[in-house]
Amino acid sequence: MVEILYKQKISLLGDENVGKTCIISQYVDKKFLNEYRPTLRASFLQKILESKELNNKIDGAIELNIWEIAGQRSYQEDLMTDYYIRGSHGCILVFDVTRTSTIKSLSSWKKKIDKQCGEIPFIVVGNKNDLNYDEKAIKEKIYSLFGENFPMIFTSAKTGENIDLAFHEIAKLIMNS
Repeated sequence: MVEILYKQKISLLGDENVGKTCIISQYVDKKFLNEYRPTLRASFLQKILESKELNNKIDGAIELNIWEIAGQRSYQEDLMTDYYIRGSHGCILVFDVTRTSTIKSLSSWKKKIDKQCGEIPFIVVGNKNDLNYDEKAIKEKIYSLFGENFPMIFTSAKTGENIDLAFHEIAKLIMNS
């Protein structure tokens, strides 16, 4: 068994039904959930990642503690949401590439993480890229919100495309911060 050298708390934030639960399920269990199950307040999963998967020269493992924060409007102002976010080392802001309204709310999610954790590494993930969308228009909207100094990854929780990449990218950013 490889020694765990680091523990990282990663929060997934975004509106309801953008695919946060499916992204985590695909990453941890390599399964796609066909039915929508809204998260109530928060859920937590863990994955051990060998540092060599990140092209890191350190020999050991990283424990990823992945927190999914509920995206329903009723939970967004809940004090427990703030509590679940606290202590995060990095965050993944998730939106649905087919619903521009989920892009607009990313800035409020980012403000929430900044308020609870200060400036921590983040990436933006556009999920459901197996559906039709306008990547150029989406990038313009995202960059107008945050500038261009962060990774943006388009994923499909359904096919698994770029799911590992998203988690490896945030883990690398945390390790380098």
